Amino acid sequence: MRCLIVTISLFVAMASFAADNLIVRQKSGDTAVALSSVKEITFPAEGGVKISMSDGSSQVYAHENLYSLRFNGEVSGVSTADIANEEGGIVYDGSTVSVAGENTKISVYSLDGSQIVKGVSPCVDVTHLPSGVYIVKAGCQTAKIVK
Repeated sequence: MRCLIVTISLFVAMASFAADNLIVRQKSGDTAVALSSVKEITFPAEGGVKISMSDGSSQVYAHENLYSLRFNGEVSGVSTADIANEEGGIVYDGSTVSVAGENTKISVYSLDGSQIVKGVSPCVDVTHLPSGVYIVKAGCQTAKIVK
């Protein structure tokens, strides 16, 4: 029988990941684990949740004692588009979405996944969109905008 281990890699240095701690909620109470010292979180086939630290230590939490794992602070898998970006990323200025380069496809999606605007770089107009949160894909980059 094969052992299945699912691994979640934590990249805490990413700008879109602003949480400071992983909160492990269990029957005996909450434990805060500093994300800066977490190397990885695994879910071993034998059960439980294993948190491996960058110093080589680890802690295993049994499923029957575990209520939840959560992050404090703001956590988002999609970065927010910059107002001014020197690195050529997706830029949102309040009325247009732009990206460096020519002929890069730009798509804007609503949160239900519907493509509502499409165009090509250098920019697309989004002034007609109602206030809300949108996901922008330009080439291989993805960002969220809040209008």
